Amino acid sequence: MLKILIIAALSLCFLHNLSVAAAETAPDCALSDFNHPERIIHLKPNKDVVYVDFWASWCGPCVKSFPFLEHLHQQYHKKGLKIIAINLDDSKKDAEEFLKAYPVSFQIVQDPDGLCPEKFGLTVMPSSYLIDRQGNIHHTGLGFNKAEVLEMSKKIDQLLK
Repeated sequence: MLKILIIAALSLCFLHNLSVAAAETAPDCALSDFNHPERIIHLKPNKDVVYVDFWASWCGPCVKSFPFLEHLHQQYHKKGLKIIAINLDDSKKDAEEFLKAYPVSFQIVQDPDGLCPEKFGLTVMPSSYLIDRQGNIHHTGLGFNKAEVLEMSKKIDQLLK
């Protein structure tokens, strides 16, 4: 609940300047696979372009962003795009109910230490970060804006080349 209150307070204050910006190196976070918590995932540079998305069941715009993320996953995962959606719910049950209503095939993870939002300077929900193979952030998306969908596809195409 504390995470929710902190994120909501920051969102209301519009502290966008605290968010990790494009051209910065993405911070590493130790995340656990949603369905297999013993499996730890790190956000380190690798062979894939990575799209990191912070979401929660209580986030209204996340309902709209999940179909978009699933579309990106279907279109680009075989070309080297990896989508990692970091759930920030306090209750795993809330997240599971959301995922039943909005099923996806990309990777869902949890942040057991609760440090990843702070490392990224999270201020709004959802927030997304497009990370190249060297670990640099190329695009930051605050909230979900349908007008940005085409631009995001272009950026992904460029990074996958």
